Amino acid sequence: MVLEGKLLIHLNDIDKDKVNVNLIGMKAANLGNLIKNNIKVPMGYVISTKAYNLFLKYNNLEPVIQKSLAEMNNKSYESIKLISTKIRNAFLEGQLPEELIFEIQSKSTSIFNQPLAIRSSALAEDQPKMSFAGQYDSYLNINGEEDIFHHIKLCYSSLWTTRAISYRIKNNIPHFNLKVALIIQKLVSAKSAGILFTTNPINPNQSQIIIESNFGLGESIASGKISPDQFFVKWKKKKKNVFRIIDKRVGNKKISIQPNSATKGSGVEVLELPDNLNEKPSLSDKQILELSRIGIEIEDIFDSKPQDIEWAIDKNNDINILQTRPITSKPSSKISDIPIYSRGYADDYWNDDTTPLFFDLLGSQITKVVNVELNSIMGYKRIDNKLIKLYKGHVYFNLDVLKRKVEYEIPSFIRNDDVLNYFPEGQGLFGKDTIKKLPFRLFKRLISELRIRFHDPDGAMSKTAQKYEEWTKKVFEPYCKEFDMELTNIQDSGNLKSLFKLAEQLDKVMISHFRLIRYGIPVHNIGMNLMTQYLLTRFFGKEEAQKIFPILISGLDHKLTETNHRIHQLASIVQSTPYLTSIFKLNNSDQILKQIQINDNFNCIQFLEALNKFLIDFGDRGFTREIYYPRWKEAPHLVIDILRSLSLEEGKKFNEINTKSKIERLKIQKKVERRIKKRFLGPILWKIFSSILRNSRKYIIFRENQRFNLDKWITRNRELF
Repeated sequence: MVLEGKLLIHLNDIDKDKVNVNLIGMKAANLGNLIKNNIKVPMGYVISTKAYNLFLKYNNLEPVIQKSLAEMNNKSYESIKLISTKIRNAFLEGQLPEELIFEIQSKSTSIFNQPLAIRSSALAEDQPKMSFAGQYDSYLNINGEEDIFHHIKLCYSSLWTTRAISYRIKNNIPHFNLKVALIIQKLVSAKSAGILFTTNPINPNQSQIIIESNFGLGESIASGKISPDQFFVKWKKKKKNVFRIIDKRVGNKKISIQPNSATKGSGVEVLELPDNLNEKPSLSDKQILELSRIGIEIEDIFDSKPQDIEWAIDKNNDINILQTRPITSKPSSKISDIPIYSRGYADDYWNDDTTPLFFDLLGSQITKVVNVELNSIMGYKRIDNKLIKLYKGHVYFNLDVLKRKVEYEIPSFIRNDDVLNYFPEGQGLFGKDTIKKLPFRLFKRLISELRIRFHDPDGAMSKTAQKYEEWTKKVFEPYCKEFDMELTNIQDSGNLKSLFKLAEQLDKVMISHFRLIRYGIPVHNIGMNLMTQYLLTRFFGKEEAQKIFPILISGLDHKLTETNHRIHQLASIVQSTPYLTSIFKLNNSDQILKQIQINDNFNCIQFLEALNKFLIDFGDRGFTREIYYPRWKEAPHLVIDILRSLSLEEGKKFNEINTKSKIERLKIQKKVERRIKKRFLGPILWKIFSSILRNSRKYIIFRENQRFNLDKWITRNRELF
C-alpha cells in the first residue's frame, strides 16, 4: 500500500481493513475506524512504527538496548530501574531522523502550529487480554517545533520505563522487536472529560453504561487523584435505542487539570476547583444521554464488543472521542455471584483516604468480628462474608451485605434518607426505591435477638454501653499504660520477636471493642436514631422534626465534646493574654510553638504546661483515622493550627458554647414533652418516646467514646509499625 512507506499518516487516511496495523498501532487504527464512521475525533497524524525503527537505526540504539538488557537482573527492581535509566537517557540524547523532521515541518500549516496532545499507539496496546493502558507516557499541550521533537523522544523512551519493563517481564512479553507509533492530535481544550464504559465492567450482564467525568482534561481521572462524578445509564436495544439515567453520584473532585497558560508554555497545571464546581455535576443530563448514545454507536462499530472510551467535551459543547479500546477484563460469574460495592456507607463511617496497611488492620477486624462472627451469632446465613474492599485509596462496602442488614434489622417505616443514602438512586437491585420497599423480616429479627441473649448477652441494648464503659476503665485504659511501658522497653532492647508479640496482644485486647461496637453502632445507635426521627416526624411533621432532632441530641457529654472543651480552654488562655495573642497573630504554627518553648515568660510557661497536659490526655487523636498520618502528640503544630484559628476569632466565649447548647436542648425537650402529652394517650406516648430518645443519646455518646478508644489503638499500631 501507499501508506506502508510513510513516516507521517493523517488519521483521515487510515482504513483499518486496508492499512497494516503493525504500521500505526491499534489505538490509531481504532481512531481511523471511528473517523470512517463519522464519529468526531480531533484532527491529527500518526507517526508510524517505521519512524521509530528509523530513529533506532539513526542513533545506533539497538546495540545499546541489547547490551543493557543482557546486564539486567529481572528479579531486582534496582537493576531494572538502573537499566531503564540507561536506555532512556540514550533515547533522549538521540536525534530525530532528518526525514521525520522534514515530514513534520512540511505539515506545519495544518495542526503543528497549535497546542497538541502526543500519545503512544503501541502494537500490543488495547488488546482485550492485555492491559497496557498507562504503561507508556502521553503528553498534553505541546507547543512549538522543538517541544514536539523533544516529546516524540520522550514517548519513544517511555517503552523503557521501569514500569513498562517490569510489566513485560511479569507477562512474559519479549523486549526485542518492540515497535511504537505515536498519535499527534489537536489538543481538545476540554470543559469536561472522562471515561465511558459501554458495559458495567463489574457486572457485564446488565445493559448498563458507566460514565466517569470531571471538569477540565481527563487526566485528573486517569491519575487516580480525584473521586470523579459517576453516572449510570440503563439502555434498551430497540429500533431506536432508549437510554435512561438511573443514578448520578457527584464526586469530591477537588481539582481539575487544565492546559498551562500561554505565559507558562507547554504542559498542564493542576487547579483547585471552587466549591460551587466541586459540588456540581460535570455533565448535564443531555450530555450524559448523548455520550451514552455515542458510546453504544461505537460499540456497534466494533462488532458489539464492550468498549472503554476516553472522551472530551470542547468549548463548543461538541463531544470528541480521544480513544476507544475493548474493556480489558470481563468477569464470567453470574450476576448473582458478583458482589457490588459502593462508597455510600463508607462516606459516613470510613471516608478517609486509606493505605493498604490501615485497611488490613481495621478492615480485618470489621470483617471477621463485626460481619462474619456477628452474622453467625444472629443466625444470618445468606449474608456474604466479603464486607469491604479497597479501591484507589478508598473503602467500599458490599451492597448485598448492607441490603440484608436493612432487611433483617430496620423496619421499612423508619427507613429514612440516613439509611437510603447508602444506596444508589433508582429501582435497581440495590436502588433506594427497592431498599425502601424491602419487607422487614420480623420473625428473623426476633430470633436474632433471642440468639444474642443466649450467645452474646452483652449485645443487648440495655447492656452494651455499660459493658463498653466498664471494659474501657478496667481493661483498655490500664492496658494502654502497660503497652506504652512495654514498647519503651522493647525499643531499648531491640527485640523484634517481642514487638510482634506486643502487636498480637494489642489486637487481642481490642477484640472486645469490636465485639461491643458491632451492636452499639450499626444496631443500637442507628436503630434508635431512626426510631426517634420517625416518631418526631409522626408527632410534628417532617420539616419540624428535622429541626428538632439535631437539637435534642446536641450538647451531650462525651469524648468529642471533652476534646473540644479542652481545646477551647487552650484558646481562651491565648485570648486572655495579649502577649500570647501577638505571638499567634504574627507567626505560623511551627514558629509559634518554637517561640513559646524558648520563652521564659510566665504566660508562655502556663500555656505550654496546659498544652502538654492536653497532649497527654488527647494526643492520640488526629485529623484523620488513617495510620499513615501523625497524631497530635507527634505533631503538636496540628493543635496549634486549630488554636490559631480559634484564638483569633474575637468575641467568642468558648466556655459558654456547650452550656448554651444544653440549655437549648432542655428547652426544646420540654416543648416536645408538652406537645406529646397533649395528644391522645399522651403520657404513655411521652414515656415511650423519652425512653427511645434516652437510648438514642446513650449510643451517640457510645459512638464518640469508642472513636476515642479507636484513636488510641491506631496510635499504638502506628508506634509499632
